[in-house]
Amino acid sequence: MVVRSAFVIGVTTFWPDLAYFAEHAGVLLMFAAMTIASIFQFKLHRRKIALILGNRLTPSQLALSVAVALLLLMLTFGESAVFTMAAAQYNLETAYSLGKFHSEAYGSHPFLSVHVLTFVFSSVILPGIVEEFFFRGLVFRSFNERHSFLVSAALTAVLFTAIHAFKTIYIGTFIFSFVLSYLYATTRSLRTCMVAHATFNLLAFVNQHFFDFHRIRGINELKEWHHWIPQLAMLGSALIAFGWMIHISRDAIKHASLPALPPVQHADEKQRRTEIHEGSEPTHLHSS
Repeated sequence: MVVRSAFVIGVTTFWPDLAYFAEHAGVLLMFAAMTIASIFQFKLHRRKIALILGNRLTPSQLALSVAVALLLLMLTFGESAVFTMAAAQYNLETAYSLGKFHSEAYGSHPFLSVHVLTFVFSSVILPGIVEEFFFRGLVFRSFNERHSFLVSAALTAVLFTAIHAFKTIYIGTFIFSFVLSYLYATTRSLRTCMVAHATFNLLAFVNQHFFDFHRIRGINELKEWHHWIPQLAMLGSALIAFGWMIHISRDAIKHASLPALPPVQHADEKQRRTEIHEGSEPTHLHSS
């Protein structure tokens, strides 16, 4: 976040017209920093990465990932509606501003324009890959080596939500992370999480770019629940679906296990092994 913010501020100070691209370039730098730090911290190599990625994606898992992404988006719409209605009871203007609502559709760039393609790459595809590898493949795995699934998924979700604290949908973000940890533990495939995450981002973007049915509304519509019937129906449906998924797979979750990764060798351990190896080499006597 620091790298991203510093880069964006530096670029926009001298070239304000490049603010949009600077923001997305900052995202790329942030993910690059996360990747490099993870490689050194967890001593990643090809075999370790293959173990973390796990099983190949099957057609049924692909369908499950897309379904989970759709349910998570429905959950997000529902939570946003509840939060907005609650905030509107106290201050309509603040609720309208926080929700980024507007009375008319915005003009938008063509879908295949450089602006849109830049956004899709940096904010749709890349987070689905890098964030899932970090939070599910590294953080959740590390917790899961010492704790149960529930504890590991909850701790990972807390960290994931904290990183995304700039969003106001905290419960939805927590559940988002928890559900993706569930996907990883039950399918033993990180690819399912990556597909679900990227699909969620893509669906949210397509809705905002083409329809934005959730945010196009007048300020006086925020307080009354009947203006939010579609979103509330989505919330209820998503909660029921996730509850059913957890219920039918509770035994699988209880016995879920991920293949252990090779232990990380620290510098002093490597040195000690080298010394032992050298000390065990046969000595050759030379006669004069």
